[in-house]
Amino acid sequence: MITDFIKTANGRSTEIELPEKVYNIMGDYPETIAEYVVPKIIKNEKNGKNNLVN
Repeated sequence: MITDFIKTANGRSTEIELPEKVYNIMGDYPETIAEYVVPKIIKNEKNGKNNLVN
């Protein structure tokens, strides 16, 4: 997951330019990941009762 910490590591105020390959390895933005993962978490019934769905 790409976060501000990765983009501005070591307390720098400017973004670090990383090669595209590094971004692809690290993942995607939180919003993109959440769009994919949250529905799967809500639908999960394998690990106990899912209290998020009425």
